[in-house]
Amino acid sequence: MAKEDYKLLAWTNGISKCHWNGLNEEISDKPFNEVEIIYYPKSNCLGIQGHPEMLFGDDAYDETISYLQDLLNKFLNKEL
Repeated sequence: MAKEDYKLLAWTNGISKCHWNGLNEEISDKPFNEVEIIYYPKSNCLGIQGHPEMLFGDDAYDETISYLQDLLNKFLNKEL
């Protein structure tokens, strides 16, 4: 997929050496970066794969929920 077809909005910085590519599991010597939030401008689609329930501490959880709500509002108002 061409880079102009999507915008990465959030990703992990290499926390797992396993990755599911849609067909099978890939294992690497180095951890993969994983997409958490992606936006497709041509189809106006937003994909969120975050896991705020896995955050520890009230502040981290609240900040993540607030960030996701802000992203969703921007998406719905066509501000992305």
